[in-house]
Amino acid sequence: MEKIPGHNVAEAYSDIFKSSIFWAQTANHMQRRGTTRECDHLIKAISCLQLLSVFVFLSCVPSSAQNYGQQQSAPYIAPQALPSNQQPQRYYRRYPSNSFGTARSPAPPANRAQTNNVNPEAALVATSTLPSATDPRIIEFNQPHMSWLPAAAPRNQLLLFLPGTNGVPRADFPFAQLASTLGYHAIFLMYPDEDAAQKVCSRSDDANAYIKFRLAVIQGGNYDSIRVSTADSIENRLAKLLSYLAMHQPNQGWDQYLRDGQINWQKLVVSGHSQGGGHAYVISKIHEVARVIMFGSPKDYSFYFNRPAGGFDSNVKTPLQRYFAFNHTADTAGGCDYNREMEILRQIGLTRLGTTEVNSAAADPHHAHLIFTSEPLAEQSNPMQFHSSVINGRLPSCRTVWTYMLSEPVP
Repeated sequence: MEKIPGHNVAEAYSDIFKSSIFWAQTANHMQRRGTTRECDHLIKAISCLQLLSVFVFLSCVPSSAQNYGQQQSAPYIAPQALPSNQQPQRYYRRYPSNSFGTARSPAPPANRAQTNNVNPEAALVATSTLPSATDPRIIEFNQPHMSWLPAAAPRNQLLLFLPGTNGVPRADFPFAQLASTLGYHAIFLMYPDEDAAQKVCSRSDDANAYIKFRLAVIQGGNYDSIRVSTADSIENRLAKLLSYLAMHQPNQGWDQYLRDGQINWQKLVVSGHSQGGGHAYVISKIHEVARVIMFGSPKDYSFYFNRPAGGFDSNVKTPLQRYFAFNHTADTAGGCDYNREMEILRQIGLTRLGTTEVNSAAADPHHAHLIFTSEPLAEQSNPMQFHSSVINGRLPSCRTVWTYMLSEPVP
């Protein structure tokens, strides 16, 4: 079989360029940590590496291959000038995550809530968008947001997912993929998640420390050592991303989640894991949302007062019947075990809506709003494995519970 001209060189070029991308991400992390001088040296090295990759490609590929590429290239069209029947390229790409790993999940299986026109492959296609592309004021925490279009008949609701501490959005995120097959638009949002709420607040003598910390991250503000600008806040990042998607993916339904430039919260299902789950609760406390889904959370417990954090109560703008939580009974992350977590949920008022345990894919949640699992894991000695087990898709019960929480009728 005849080889494509320049095939091996192109592979070498790709390997070199991928290496430069890895070191660019390392430089970005170093810059966030404040190691400026080392970061400057690394950035210079990255520039040299990228120039080398281009030189190798252009100098070694036969002219026939170069001409072939030129003949196939198309003129650049500004995104805003795209006709409505053409969409910007969407692609699958893996990004590292401190919370969930990088293993690609299979397409979500069919289930009772799906329609007959589900396209599982469409749910695997995520759009990657740099936060700084949506708002030039955003500099830090610039790992790409991920978004998905509905892979079934649209529900006209948006699933927002907020990761836990040091979490990074993934293109192969099974919870968002499943939501897509249920007709949801979905967004896995990057936000300032470096500081754990428990580390800042659990020993504070301020009974409302957790609420103040979370409002600073959600709306922008200062609390203790936390400094979050309005531009870096969850609300601004989400609003700017929605505006960007509405412009670059016209006629795909993103504009319905904005009203006069502001987030249309009543069309949003707000979800999150760990720190992100606590943010989801606080968002639902200050805005009425369509649904709330918390994983491995809430864990807002004060060890100074030995009781749930102040502000975690039933004084919320979202009806309590719209709240769901999924946790592992062996999850002790941050020292907040099952009993303490139940105290928090009781103070919010969710325990009276039903609690059940689900330990298999065939189990029935029985219309409960608080769902626990005691399924065993391979690494029983690592408490963080239990903490992340309810969202990483490795438990047999995950997809059953996820589907239920996304599709159970609510008022």
